[in-house]
Amino acid sequence: MLSFYIGSPENTAAQGLWLSADNRWVRYACTLPWDELRQIYPDLLSDFCNEYDDPLRTALACRLIQTQYIVPQDELLLMVQENPYMQYFCGFTTFDPVHNRLSPELLQQFSQIPENIFLDIIELCSRRLPK
Repeated sequence: MLSFYIGSPENTAAQGLWLSADNRWVRYACTLPWDELRQIYPDLLSDFCNEYDDPLRTALACRLIQTQYIVPQDELLLMVQENPYMQYFCGFTTFDPVHNRLSPELLQQFSQIPENIFLDIIELCSRRLPK
């Protein structure tokens, strides 16, 4: 596994996977109100706290990616597994192209959130996304 770093590798001796700060998934990750969402919905997806550092961010990011590309859940899991930028957007701190750290159970749990709550989250996020 490689740790994520944002910026340019010429500026430091750190070893890892360098991600461009200009990539849209990095910009989205830095723009969306993750802390605010955690405060508004502190118990949402709390069953997954042992499996993920930030289950709300992971699930919401996956749902946003799925909405962007209109893909089924199994394709979404592969897309995120293969893309370090998407893994960063999902809140992972390292890139692992071999082991899929996402679970269908997490995505299923998120899909059961009442529609009005999900739409509120999407509305809040859409106002923050860079164009």
